[in-house]
Amino acid sequence: MKFNFYTILIFLLLIVSLIFRMSRLEYPIIHTSKWGDGTRDYLVAHYIKQFGELPLVGPFNLLFESGFRDSPLYYYILAIFLMPYDNLMSLSLINIFFQVFMIALVYLVGKVAFGNPVGIVAALLFSFIPEVLRQSESIWQPNLMQPFSYLSLLLLILSYYKKSYKLLLSSLFMLTFAITLHNSSTPWVIPFTLITIYILKSQKKSLKFYLGAFLVSFLSTVIFRIPVLIYFMSNAKYINAYFGSPYFITSIKNYTDNLVYNFTQIMQSFSLNLITLLTLILLTIFYILTQNLKRKIIFFLGILFFLTPVVLSSFFNKNQLHYLILCFGIFTILVSEVVISFFSTLHFLKSRKLLKLTVEFILVLLMFKTFSSDFNFWIPETHPGEDGSLIKGSADAIQNEDLTPNSFQIISFASDKTTFRYPTLDTILMVPLEKKLNVKLGKISDDSPFNIVQTNDDKYIFVNCFEFSGNLTSRECIKNFTILYPKHSIVKPVFIRYPLSIYLAKRIS
Repeated sequence: MKFNFYTILIFLLLIVSLIFRMSRLEYPIIHTSKWGDGTRDYLVAHYIKQFGELPLVGPFNLLFESGFRDSPLYYYILAIFLMPYDNLMSLSLINIFFQVFMIALVYLVGKVAFGNPVGIVAALLFSFIPEVLRQSESIWQPNLMQPFSYLSLLLLILSYYKKSYKLLLSSLFMLTFAITLHNSSTPWVIPFTLITIYILKSQKKSLKFYLGAFLVSFLSTVIFRIPVLIYFMSNAKYINAYFGSPYFITSIKNYTDNLVYNFTQIMQSFSLNLITLLTLILLTIFYILTQNLKRKIIFFLGILFFLTPVVLSSFFNKNQLHYLILCFGIFTILVSEVVISFFSTLHFLKSRKLLKLTVEFILVLLMFKTFSSDFNFWIPETHPGEDGSLIKGSADAIQNEDLTPNSFQIISFASDKTTFRYPTLDTILMVPLEKKLNVKLGKISDDSPFNIVQTNDDKYIFVNCFEFSGNLTSRECIKNFTILYPKHSIVKPVFIRYPLSIYLAKRIS
């Protein structure tokens, strides 16, 4: 990348984005304290690094929540990140650098595909989308997967322009790596396959080059999953049919409902109202009618990369935004290209440089206002439970009970449409308690879908009732606990502060 005006702009943007994300960092991290996945991931990585416990399977995924699991590669990568300093904050800092790297990749993809101005504007818009900012709050599989997916896309584009077979193979390898980190990048297999075939055909490559591309993709997929294969060779009972997922659609209406919902989520994430959306549609039509064939082909390929995650994820009734995050960077690039191209066709601006700069500045500002949800990126979005003092206070309350460290466990409940046992929330308290008490409370278990099992005696149990969905009552939580643990009785409340209530239970028989 040559050092020029655009280079200065992107470096300034990356520095501002880094400082801004660092300023929002706190412990416990927002996503971690709300859901527990980030703390669970840290605890598994900590056990790998500190105690040499080696999992053969990774976190459960969308399709196979009741059985089949993916590669543990994600956990091993986190364990490496903990080598310099073993702390949850280490993973959060690493995640921020990966998110800033992602911004740079949006710029580079936009630049290589459409030019420097598109890359700069797309990176600016992408940097401060509230949903993108939330990805910087803690480590998580989709967050770590995203930059590797876009790196594979950048390599794919460069392999075409530079006519490099090595870059093409590197791109395919990087995509399988991203899919191994999180399966939400799987939909990109479709455009990658089509473009790979086109590249090889346009370069008049022989059959061995097609075979080489297939082998790189296939072998890297297998290699990344060797631990999983070892596990399931001796635990065949855990293998479920691919479409055995309870989330798979049951009707065409079911699919269309999911599709509409997914598009609605994207519109809300970009703060697009009906007027803005119609304007973008009209500008897109104008773009298609006025641009040359080569530029239109690149644009339609971009649309394909945008649509595949939405279309394929709609086959499953688990509509969560992290299955659509690959769409975000592509969307900002496409919007930037459409808008910038429109104003470049206005000939009366070409001879009026000051007016042109003023119009462009106002245009970018208006786009930034929309994508940043009316500049609300300055104010971090908070929810009940996203308070570091809540976790510290609850851990202190448990420690003050002065129980023998190996005589208690933590059992958590949460709610969605129903109340359910949620072991990932256990780790929110396990992490600070292990440090406070200097004791190991659990171990890695491949047979547990949540990767961690508690190893202490259950003479006492701290019942953790977390109301992250706003409709879990303490009475309902305790009722579920007594059904699962009939030999225990609630002794007293230990910590009550919305949205977290903790009760001490003792084994009575």
